[in-house]
Amino acid sequence: MPADTESLSGVRHHVRVTASELGAPEGLVDELVLAASELATNVIMHTDDEYLSVCVAVDERSCIIEVSGADALVEPTERPLPDPCEIGGRGLFLVTALMDEVRIVETDAGRAVRCLKRRVG
Repeated sequence: MPADTESLSGVRHHVRVTASELGAPEGLVDELVLAASELATNVIMHTDDEYLSVCVAVDERSCIIEVSGADALVEPTERPLPDPCEIGGRGLFLVTALMDEVRIVETDAGRAVRCLKRRVG
């Protein structure tokens, strides 16, 4: 989809529907939607990519979200909560807090941000 803010509702809808259809529990679906939305926002705001894609995978052990278009992004790391006076920085804080793993991966189409959330029980 186009890497613009008008696509964010489509990203959220795609992740919600796909993760639900693949059997992710509702609470986990909400976390996946939030993570994908924040990562897509980072691609839109901090890269020159014209397009992005969002992939969802769910199995009995984990859920994975992968957002393409991360060629210009740096490796996400756990970070402290940004100062309340700062305008940005909370999105990646939320993603790294919610997900068990967040990393940049190389794909055939370029770099992507991949998030993994282990399923409990």
